[in-house]
Amino acid sequence: MLNGKRDACPTLKSHGRAARAIRIRSGGWERRMFRKAIGLAKRHGITFVVGFVCAVAAFLAINAISAPLSTSEFCGTACHEMEASYESWLESPHYTNIYGWHSECTDCHLPPKEQYFRHLFEKARTGGRDVWLHYFGPEYDRAAVTARVKANMENQTCLYCHKDLLVQPSSKAVKYMHKGSIQEPNDVWGKCIACHTSHAKKTESVLAEPE
Repeated sequence: MLNGKRDACPTLKSHGRAARAIRIRSGGWERRMFRKAIGLAKRHGITFVVGFVCAVAAFLAINAISAPLSTSEFCGTACHEMEASYESWLESPHYTNIYGWHSECTDCHLPPKEQYFRHLFEKARTGGRDVWLHYFGPEYDRAAVTARVKANMENQTCLYCHKDLLVQPSSKAVKYMHKGSIQEPNDVWGKCIACHTSHAKKTESVLAEPE
């Protein structure tokens, strides 16, 4: 106490001034960063919007172009190499059945459509290969191509649609064979195509009743 007035401690005064200075500097830094963020958003936001619009346009364009090229009619009529396979498909249960439903070439010969990028990549790869072989490759060897397709055809491709093989089998022999396919898919007789060849035309000779 001096002359009836309370004098603050010089040390406390200095600490107070330092604290206020820190708050002022801190607030200024935050405001500067906020303004900078807003500026970046304004500048790069336009770039983002343009990029997003271009990506959506490319996605729609790819789907619009690939849609007519993914039909079985295109696969079977655009290239003479596929005519026999196309005719076989038209006569198979995958096209002609009591349910009025049919699968497309891409359902069995490409990854599932739900796996969009993998499906699109394989479509581009196999399509490019087929175009090259059509124009520049050797004479089409149907037997060799059929053997390659069968070797690469996995049961999982068939089971993607045929999930209820054991629910209502048409006979005991069919149930026996289907159970073996599920339990031993890599066995020579465990593959679906061992019985269902040429676009699922049934080979009756292998469906003997189990003892």
